[in-house]
Amino acid sequence: MTATALFTLEDVERLPDDAHRYDVIRGELIRLAAATAKHGRSANNIHLDMGLFARDRGLGRVYSAETGFVLSRDPLTLLCPDVAFVRANRVPSWDDDEGFFPGPPDLAVEIRSPSETGPDVARKVGEYLAAGTTLVWYADPPHRVVDVHRSGRAPMTLGNGDALDGEDVLPGFRLPVAHVFR
Repeated sequence: MTATALFTLEDVERLPDDAHRYDVIRGELIRLAAATAKHGRSANNIHLDMGLFARDRGLGRVYSAETGFVLSRDPLTLLCPDVAFVRANRVPSWDDDEGFFPGPPDLAVEIRSPSETGPDVARKVGEYLAAGTTLVWYADPPHRVVDVHRSGRAPMTLGNGDALDGEDVLPGFRLPVAHVFR
């Protein structure tokens, strides 16, 4: 069996601009499939509402799917959540905001892709929580549910009549699950 070299941050930075996004989990490069229309629409619905809420209250920054978050360096874990929130006290100044975000988001939102399996989802959620992400929302457009994950707690599945809650991460933010899939 031949050992595969693990990707480093420098390797990722040297990747050609080939119009693809990549995650790296424990050094393994994972090419992400293009998002479906439902996927993009769901991510945009969350991004818009969360972004306006956070900006208007000065709570922090909301980042889109193009942003890579370095969860660990050795081995490298670099994830690009579909939507991410970072509290104001952790947001770099404009001049220092170069490269990938150095650390985990406080809230990561992933929209499940058709190609993702249950173990893929569990792996990503585990990486976020292990790195210090406080809250992870995993939306599943075909089933119109969102799984809410917090470290040390059992996941909770929310459906059409429920609302996502920013809890202590994004205080006061509430988004009906039905709005995610509108």
